[in-house]
Formats: sequence, C-alpha cells, structure tokens
Amino acid sequence: MPVRIIAAHAKITFFVVGIPVILTAGWSMGIAVGGAIGITLSSVLAVALLVVAGRTFRGAGEPILPPRAWWRLTAGPVAGFVVAVLFALSGIGSAISGVGSDGSAALTVWVVVFDFAVAAAYANSSTRLLSSAA
Repeated sequence: MPVRIIAAHAKITFFVVGIPVILTAGWSMGIAVGGAIGITLSSVLAVALLVVAGRTFRGAGEPILPPRAWWRLTAGPVAGFVVAVLFALSGIGSAISGVGSDGSAALTVWVVVFDFAVAAAYANSSTRLLSSAA
C-alpha cells in the first residue's frame, strides 16, 4: 500500500521539518562552495519536498489508494491557489530585493523563475480541479 499523509498535523510536521532541512543544506553548501550551488541545492530539495507532498498528501474525501493525476498537487482548488499566490509573492519579493549577498543577477533570475514555475504549477492544478468539478 502506498504511503499517504492524511492528518493535518502530519502535513504540518512534514513542512516544519522539511523546510529547515532544505535551508540548512542550502546554507551549508553556500558557505562550503558558493552561493549559487547552495541556492541550486535548495531548489532541487524544495522540488523534491513539493513532489513528495503532492504525491502523498490526501484531503478529506479524496481517494487514498489510487495515485493522483500527474498535474494534481492539492486536494482542492483553494489550497492550490493559496500556495500559488505565496510562491508568486516570494518571486516578486526576490525580484524586487535581489537574491544573494554577492548581487548575482543570474542567481536572482533563477530564484524568481523557480518561484513562478512552482506558482504556475499550483495555479494550473487548481484551475484544472475547478474545470473538472464543473
């Protein structure tokens, strides 16, 4: 039987533990070999965290056993739109402030593109959920 995370407290714990692990790994690599590598590692780990969450989390009333459609990231459209807005705001903030203490434009572009790509994935998921409900 596939692993499924259903309880809200387990979902919160997943991110409360996962996000510091990502930040610590990125920060450590940034210090050891450079900021761009740290940001890249953090991005790869963040994608892994989001993919695992999208594949294993289940909402109330959502079937537990079958896998979700490849595009589906949340149980319902509202949650996906909220996450999309948060990532879009993060991208906007990164674009305005610049990322990285060395002022690297490429690093800023990478972070902004990453944030907007994740926002687009969640917005797409929610839009498709709304379409399939109609």
